[in-house]
Amino acid sequence: MALGDLNGDGLLDLVIANFGSDDLSVRLGDSGGTFGPETRWPVGSMPYWVTLADLDGDGVTDVVVANVGSSDISIRLGAGDGSFGGDTRWPVGSGPGWVAAVDLNADGIVDLVSANSGSGDLSVRLGRGGGTFAPEARVGVGGSPLSAVAHDFDGDGTIDVVVGGEGTNYLFLLSGKGDGTFDVSLAAEAHGTPAFMVVGDFNGDRRGDLGVAVSDTDEFAVRIGDGDGGFPDLRSSIINGRFAAAAAVGDLNADGLDDSVFAFAAINQISVNLGPWQSPVAFYDVGSTPVGIAIGDLDGDGNADIVVANRDSGDLSVLLGRGGGTFGQQTRFPACYGPASVAVADFDADGRPDIGVACGGGLSVLFGQGDGTFASPSRFDVNAGGAGLGLGDFNGDGIPDLAVADFYSNDIAILLADGHGGFLPETTVTVGNSPESIAVGDLNADGTLDLAVANHGSLDFSVLIGLGDGTFAPEVRYSEISFPFG
Repeated sequence: MALGDLNGDGLLDLVIANFGSDDLSVRLGDSGGTFGPETRWPVGSMPYWVTLADLDGDGVTDVVVANVGSSDISIRLGAGDGSFGGDTRWPVGSGPGWVAAVDLNADGIVDLVSANSGSGDLSVRLGRGGGTFAPEARVGVGGSPLSAVAHDFDGDGTIDVVVGGEGTNYLFLLSGKGDGTFDVSLAAEAHGTPAFMVVGDFNGDRRGDLGVAVSDTDEFAVRIGDGDGGFPDLRSSIINGRFAAAAAVGDLNADGLDDSVFAFAAINQISVNLGPWQSPVAFYDVGSTPVGIAIGDLDGDGNADIVVANRDSGDLSVLLGRGGGTFGQQTRFPACYGPASVAVADFDADGRPDIGVACGGGLSVLFGQGDGTFASPSRFDVNAGGAGLGLGDFNGDGIPDLAVADFYSNDIAILLADGHGGFLPETTVTVGNSPESIAVGDLNADGTLDLAVANHGSLDFSVLIGLGDGTFAPEVRYSEISFPFG
C-alpha cells in the first residue's frame, strides 16, 4: 500500500497492490477524511510492492509496482487527475518482492532498484528520463532477498541499499558509488531471517538506523548505524515470544518514551517491553487466552497499570505498576463470558478509573474503587457477540462513551454514558460482515470523533462519520479484495 497525492488536490490518495487479481486499487481522498470509489488498473502477475515517485519529471506522481509472478516492474505514468497511462513492464530478476524509486547516480532522474527473492540478487535500472530506463544491471547478494531499504547510510551523499533475506542470516550493505553501481559488504548479522526492515533515527544522532523484523524468532531487532555504513550496536530485540494476540502502547516507566505490552494467547502471558529499544523483556502470567490489553493508572499512584482480557477464563488480570516499568503479580477479577477487549475510563464521573469489557454476549463494566480493585461486573445488554471496543466522547458531554463491534449481527452498538455509571439505550449502526475491531479518531477534522471498523467477514472496512451528538452517518464501505499487499 502507498499514500500520495495522485491528482494534485493536496489530499492523500490510496494505492493498494492486489496480489490475487493482478491489478491496483486506487481511491482518491476527499476533504471529509474518506476516499472515493475504487478504480482498478491492471499490472503484472502477483503485484506485491507498490511505491510512488515522479519518474518522468512532469510534476505528477507515477506508480511503480514489483510483480513477483511475472518477474518485472510495472510503470504507470500519472495523468495528474488520478488516472494513469498504460502499463509499461521492465524485466528484472526472479520474484521481485520490493522496489525503490530513488536517484542512485545523482543525475536528477529517478532510478529503480528491486530485491529479487528468486534469483538472490538486486536489479538496478538507471533512469533515462521520460519514465524510461536503461538495461538492468544485477548485483548478487546471496540467499533469497526478502526485504531492503534505501538510505544514505555512510554519509557520502549517495543512496545505499541494505538487503536482508532468507538463507544467509546476514544484512548486506550495497554502498552506492554515485554512478548507479555498488560496493557490496557485510553490514551485520540478522540473527534469523529478516522478513521486513524499516529505516529511522532511533537514538537521536541523525544517522540512519535499522529496525528488522526477524521471522524465525518473532523478534524486532534494532541496529544502530554508525554513520559510516556499519551497524555494530544491537540495542535489543523487543518482541520475544509467539502468538501475539494483542498489543498496547504507553509510557510505562515515566521516561517520556513509549513502551509496549504484548499478549500471547497460547502461553497465557504478557511481555513488557521498555524503551522502546531496551532489554531485557519481562514476562508476567495472566489468565487463560489473553486477547485484549489496556493501560491506565488504576490506583491513582501515578504509575501505569495494565489490565488484560482473558477470553477463555472469562476474567480480567490487573497488574499494578510499581514504578520503573515493573509490575506486581496479577489480581483476577471476574468479567463475563468470553471477554475480548478492554478500555479504561471513568464512566460514572466519580474520579476513579473503571474498566469497560466487550464480552461474548454484551458489555460489562467493572467500577473502580480507586485503589486498583473493582466492584463485581455490571452487565449491560447489547447485541450478542461483542468483539472490538472503541472509547471516546461521542456526544461532547465530557463523559467517555463506548462503541461495541457485534461480530454476529454486523453492526456497531453505540452506548452513551449517562454520567451515573449507566448508559442510555443503545443505538446501532450497520457495517460490514463480522466487524472485529474499532479505531476512534477525528477522520475529517471537524472536531467530532469518527469510527473506522475492520470487517473480518466481508474483507473490507467501514468509516462512520460522527455527527457530534452521539449519532453517526451511514457507513462508507471500502472494499479492498484479492489479498491486498504492499
